[in-house]
Amino acid sequence: MNRIIKKYSSIWFVLALILILQQMPVSANQGDIPVEVPNFPVHLNGFAVPDNTQYPLLVYKGITYVPLTQELANLLNLTVVWNPHVSSLYVIADPTPKSNLSGLSEGTVNNKTKRFYAKDADYPVYVNEQPIDRTYPALNCQDITYFPLTWAIAVEQLGWSYSFDSVTGLTINSQNYSPD
Repeated sequence: MNRIIKKYSSIWFVLALILILQQMPVSANQGDIPVEVPNFPVHLNGFAVPDNTQYPLLVYKGITYVPLTQELANLLNLTVVWNPHVSSLYVIADPTPKSNLSGLSEGTVNNKTKRFYAKDADYPVYVNEQPIDRTYPALNCQDITYFPLTWAIAVEQLGWSYSFDSVTGLTINSQNYSPD
């Protein structure tokens, strides 16, 4: 009788352990940093950023993050360069004026309530030769690098105009951009 009780006790212990482990979060290195789509309007160089892009803007720790796609890099007058010799990504303000961009293309529809999970970029990311502050690190989501639009990066390092209020949301205008 004792063996039967011990056998069932072991089974119940294993089942309880499995249930507990299913409730535990995965480590941060595996992409479990919860991020969300902004619940406010965002305008970049006069273009409203739609919610239905394949790589939406994200919010982490109250800071908006921009995906470093070619389209958004062009829109924000940025040059993005991967240096394979030092395994680092460089984001550089491009002094060449850009104009006549078609705006932002649509992609897969994303629901604002959809959850996304990111992870810390496992390589250094520099903005105008300055490393990104680890308080708001560069993130990876859907295999795309995202960089934070902090005041220090957007205004101090890139020289952009930056405003946020509860009605108009986030508005960023980069230098050397002309929508005409």
